[in-house]
Amino acid sequence: MRALPRALAAPAASILSGGNPMIEIETRKFVAAMEIAGSVVQRGTSIEVLRQLRLHANGLLSISATDLDMGCEVRLPYSGAPASPFLLPEPARIRKAVAHSGGDSVRVVPGEDGAVSVEAGPLALAAKGVPAGDFPTHGLEALAREDLRCVLGSAEIAAIGRVARAMSAEETRYYLNGIFLHALDDWTVRAVATDGHRLFWANLKIPGAMMARDRFTGVILPRGLINLVLRRFKRAEEVALVVGVPLPFNAVEVAEGTAPARGINPRVALAANLGDLLVSFRSKTIDGTFPDYTRVIPEAHEYRVVLDIATLRRALLSLVASSAAKRPDVTIRHEGGELRCSIATDWGGKDSRACASVVMLECLGLPEGYQIAFNGRYLLDCLNSCRGARAIFGLNGGMAPASIAGDEDAGDFGMVVMPVRT
Repeated sequence: MRALPRALAAPAASILSGGNPMIEIETRKFVAAMEIAGSVVQRGTSIEVLRQLRLHANGLLSISATDLDMGCEVRLPYSGAPASPFLLPEPARIRKAVAHSGGDSVRVVPGEDGAVSVEAGPLALAAKGVPAGDFPTHGLEALAREDLRCVLGSAEIAAIGRVARAMSAEETRYYLNGIFLHALDDWTVRAVATDGHRLFWANLKIPGAMMARDRFTGVILPRGLINLVLRRFKRAEEVALVVGVPLPFNAVEVAEGTAPARGINPRVALAANLGDLLVSFRSKTIDGTFPDYTRVIPEAHEYRVVLDIATLRRALLSLVASSAAKRPDVTIRHEGGELRCSIATDWGGKDSRACASVVMLECLGLPEGYQIAFNGRYLLDCLNSCRGARAIFGLNGGMAPASIAGDEDAGDFGMVVMPVRT
């Protein structure tokens, strides 16, 4: 039998799939990529195209998703025939079905008018998506201008995770629903978060960064992006961070000078290699003004107290567990060289309190009878964010905020907690 002329021969994948290119890839990688990309899909959205994943094969297999505010793209190695972009509906159901199929590889074949067939092991299913042209790709495109490009190491990602404990979830002050990032110098940016009751900050070292100091005046990274990055990149050794301005929708008109290019809210992109997967998240930044947090951080302290973190944590956990109050306020009083911590209980009779004493390792200037109160859960968050075995408290009189840091934080991380009235 004579072979077909080279110009007329169709790839084997096209013959098997009735003329449409077939994408075949290892099941484990496909499931992992779909799970990561699908993490930005909003299940309850009424916009059908936002419930679907976009696949594109051309040297690499790209799987992407967006909710219009944030997008995710996962790229994985692929050496098969190219395939034009198409959409995969019900990604969560298909991912679970493929994962349970037991097949070593999965085959995805796009059809006409949004039809898609998927095969893995004994599994064979057909789905119906919407046209790929309906998928909004603007938020997934490269930035037109970069104001900051740097690489964050695992230590910087861990520091962002500690700062994130203070992010607000209150909708009225939306500008606090994230982490404020701004430059201290050419090689250092500071990450700050506050909910109005506590404030955490960390200095992130970024040697070799490319920064336009006149344009990078600070951005607020949204809470949703921070949570996704911390969950997905917690084992990444390096994470690339880029802040810049996207190409406007009316880019042609801007080039011709018929529309202004000002007032475009910056976007942020974070990317990391996770094994064979290249994962990138792109998001809008919060369009708001972060408050002047430096006014909250005390410049000096009258008193300094050093406590063992494990001992104080056990005392606070016991006290918070003993109270049914929605806000478990813990009163701390200096008595006889110790700190007597107490909390009101509602099950031991009127004015009953649970108490625990904590020995001070160091005490500078704290007078006998000094008393202050804090939200117990906020104090526990502070202790869980400290590095080292000891917590250093900087205190002042009255209702002045207190500073807390671990003995191994070396001035690159700190916390401020507001006292409460009891």
